[in-house]
Amino acid sequence: MFKNVKLIAAALLCAGSLFAGTAGGGSDGRLMSTAYFDVTLKSQNPMLDYIKYSKRASFDIEQYLSTVNKIGEKYITVNIQGRIIVPSDIKTKQVYVSVGKAKYTYNDYNGGKWIYYNGSKQYQNSEYFAVDTKKDIFGERYVDFNIKLTHTEPWKVQGNWMQTPKNIIFYMAPKKRGFKNKFEKCDIYVLDE
Repeated sequence: MFKNVKLIAAALLCAGSLFAGTAGGGSDGRLMSTAYFDVTLKSQNPMLDYIKYSKRASFDIEQYLSTVNKIGEKYITVNIQGRIIVPSDIKTKQVYVSVGKAKYTYNDYNGGKWIYYNGSKQYQNSEYFAVDTKKDIFGERYVDFNIKLTHTEPWKVQGNWMQTPKNIIFYMAPKKRGFKNKFEKCDIYVLDE
């Protein structure tokens, strides 16, 4: 009987090490399908968190709303940041990035939304936006992104595309002629802090 228990325990340990790093954080320090979620208020230091992302459903809007709707202070800024993984079959130095059906920019008296890449001061201003790729220490090609949202009255934010990162799904295509038929959905990651 003890022999069977030892065999089962050994099998579970092997299975655990086999699948380590496939969901959430890996042993290399990357958190896949995750972005930094930082909320800046005037009354205190930024609130630093993570937000989950899915190539099928975008960012976790329930988490977004449950965070910002509890803030009773006017004029907050939210930054959602991470790295978009360049699909392995895209070999060009520059890529076109698209956010699918989502609006890439929005601005009115209630706040705004802008998407920036690689630390640029120019926000995405067209459906297809050309950017350079980078390479991390693991050899993975990526593009940095920052979704900046501002809210004048965060407790009134609703789950629509204008006031949240709703429906933002990252797509990439190689920067070459005929690119519009070559877009692929991309995953994201951040480094664990």
